[in-house]
Amino acid sequence: SVIMFGPYWSDDGKNNVVVFRALDNKDRWLLSLDVSTQKLKLLERQRDEAWVGGPGTGFGPGAIGWVNNNQLWFQSEESGYSHLYVYDFTVNKKQSLTSGKYEVQAVELSNDKNLFYVTTNEVHPGEKHFYKLPSRGGKAEKLTSLTGANEVTLSPDEKWMAIRYSAGNKPWELYLVENKAGAKPQQITNYLSEEFKSYTWREPEVPTFKA
Repeated sequence: SVIMFGPYWSDDGKNNVVVFRALDNKDRWLLSLDVSTQKLKLLERQRDEAWVGGPGTGFGPGAIGWVNNNQLWFQSEESGYSHLYVYDFTVNKKQSLTSGKYEVQAVELSNDKNLFYVTTNEVHPGEKHFYKLPSRGGKAEKLTSLTGANEVTLSPDEKWMAIRYSAGNKPWELYLVENKAGAKPQQITNYLSEEFKSYTWREPEVPTFKA
């Protein structure tokens, strides 16, 4: 038993993707529908005997969109970690844009579609950082510098980042920073009492173990 999402069309209406998910959450298919023949072509299948449901892959169609009329971007846990891929309809081939033992937790395409903005836990499983990388593939550039969790919202013109930030001994506050590597964040909220700030809060250790 499956549930279907789409089809989602390219701007020129020539290419599409249909997403199928098994109701037991063990399978996810990305397919393309040929309207003239009513046939489906497999682009990617992901199967997990436990669960298909990591960042960008679970519940609904998942994170998916068009770089251009011929290139579809999506996330997949094919490697065991959720990563960003592009499928090129002109050569019928997919390309991995990120890889490694970490998760891509959020994806956003830039206004001009030349860049992806991604949030990952590459630095440490307990941290979130914001990167930009070319949509054609290449090296990702880290844009956040504060140690901890950085949840970023870009301004509409993409010149500024609003960062909701916290760390193991620092509750959430809001920061503003230019959208460029090495820029200094400016804290724009200050919700902590003087009593809280005067206390020497310990830095918690984050252990790892083999599950």
